[in-house]
Amino acid sequence: MGVRSCVSCCSWLTAASLMTLLVAVIVGASLDHIAHVHFDPVTLDPKLAPLLAPSHLNRKKFAREGFLLVRGLLRGELLREAQEAGIQEAARSHLLFDRLFFAYNKITFNVWQRQLGLASVAFGSAAPSAAAALLGMKDGRGGALRILKDAFMAFAPGRTGCGWHVDDKGFWPTLDNQSGGINVWIALSPVRAADGGGLALAPRSHVAEWSRKCRDWIAPPGGGAPRTCAMATLSPECHARFEEVQVTYDMEPGDAIFLHRGTFHRSADFAPHAQDSAPIHRYNIRYVPEETRLFDNGFEAVLVRSTDVGHGSALTQAGVYYPQAWPTTLADERMQLASGLNSEPSVALVCRKVLRAAIKHLGLV
Repeated sequence: MGVRSCVSCCSWLTAASLMTLLVAVIVGASLDHIAHVHFDPVTLDPKLAPLLAPSHLNRKKFAREGFLLVRGLLRGELLREAQEAGIQEAARSHLLFDRLFFAYNKITFNVWQRQLGLASVAFGSAAPSAAAALLGMKDGRGGALRILKDAFMAFAPGRTGCGWHVDDKGFWPTLDNQSGGINVWIALSPVRAADGGGLALAPRSHVAEWSRKCRDWIAPPGGGAPRTCAMATLSPECHARFEEVQVTYDMEPGDAIFLHRGTFHRSADFAPHAQDSAPIHRYNIRYVPEETRLFDNGFEAVLVRSTDVGHGSALTQAGVYYPQAWPTTLADERMQLASGLNSEPSVALVCRKVLRAAIKHLGLV
């Protein structure tokens, strides 16, 4: 084969590869459409604002233990609407992603973008105010809090759940030195510790020296793919130590656990007598300071859609993709959300990212 033929062949292969990726984007977008992965405009009332934090918050206990149980964070109509939104979210389906997250019956992200009942929790409940108070932020001083990630999750017998862990870059996409914040775990279903299905916690694991080594097992400090849920296999010693100190709680719908970023936790196994239990619904919100900087985990829509935001950008640069929730929402972000924000947790997004990387690698832009 001559040089000219080789060059021609390479050019043809390059064009074919780009065309394949482009087709994948189109097919992915079609699959997402068929599976109803889209975001209808959600209009937030301009008057929507965080409720006051509960007066009985114990910041010292939170700092000491690494978590705090708050009873009745959601009540009344706010709770009922959140539960209904959870039922609707559980009924949604996706041809691919429902099979990727097989450890749970359902995991969906960016829920505040499509379920007004859960958006009201994320922005208009006491959750953001309580998170700010536990982080030592008061009366709007010390900056603002933004929503880094939220998730609706359903968990029932027959699913493995996730072993002892702290959230990986998929659930907490920030630089390692920009990882402060709080994860709010809100029960939308009754949880009985004796039955399982709730959240097991390891007190003081956020400050324990020994737990740092355990984190290295599931998130190697030198990089590499996280092995978030496999602690029992990777380090039986760490698993056993967490098991020795673990605590679980009975929870009613509307109760919430505020988790320090570094606190180890796991899905509580269902007891043998509870194998016919209905799926337990919960809503998680991760609030972080506005200066927090992004880690490119490959799935953050803004890093694909915007040329102004990249790995290491502050959340404020990403705007409504990580909206301000405390001390107030922002008018321009409410307007963007109402126009139909789309963060695409989708096949199309992944393919689009690969296509952009390939074009850049080939020097075509």
